[in-house]
Amino acid sequence: MTNNKLVASSLINQTQVGKGKTLNQQIGVVNYIVGMDEKRLKDLVDIKVAEVLACRHDISNGTYQKQLIDLSQKLDIINQRLEELERIQTDKVEIIVPVVQLINNQYYTFPKKR
Repeated sequence: MTNNKLVASSLINQTQVGKGKTLNQQIGVVNYIVGMDEKRLKDLVDIKVAEVLACRHDISNGTYQKQLIDLSQKLDIINQRLEELERIQTDKVEIIVPVVQLINNQYYTFPKKR
């Protein structure tokens, strides 16, 4: 569970899926998300939401307002990532096909049509 939690946190914390990664890492990230079933995807997002909600225990006197703002921003990020993940699940073919084409163009030469 720890590895899934780390991967989920990493994915959800990025401003875009695969940002700053090599081509192979981007493909891995996309394949990881596309390979998830709905329940698992929801579980991973729920873990991150639970972590953010747990931050509420740290809210104390002088920093109350700042921590509320931080919490609100984190929840916004989670909602945004969840929308991205849902879109990726829906549009996975549109994401995978260009990546595969890119790999094919870089590493393989296709026989010419007769």
